[in-house]
Amino acid sequence: MVFISTPNGDSAVDCGIAAQTLALAAESLGLGSVIVGLARLAFESNEREALEKALRFPEGNRFVISVAIGTPDDDKAPHALNRDKITLIS
Repeated sequence: MVFISTPNGDSAVDCGIAAQTLALAAESLGLGSVIVGLARLAFESNEREALEKALRFPEGNRFVISVAIGTPDDDKAPHALNRDKITLIS
């Protein structure tokens, strides 16, 4: 898991570009990746300071986004398309 942080949590667009670049680099090495924005909830909790310290964020930096990188499960079949969960907007 790669955690991307910036001073005061600024530069969200730049962090998104960095996360996508990591995902593309992982793919080029035969690895899979998942961009994990939901980790933000942990950094919005009372555990924020402990997490930042454990992950060795530079002082004043705040979490923006994370990327999980690993070996993909190539044997897993794709899930069936559920058209009831799709809303077309025109």
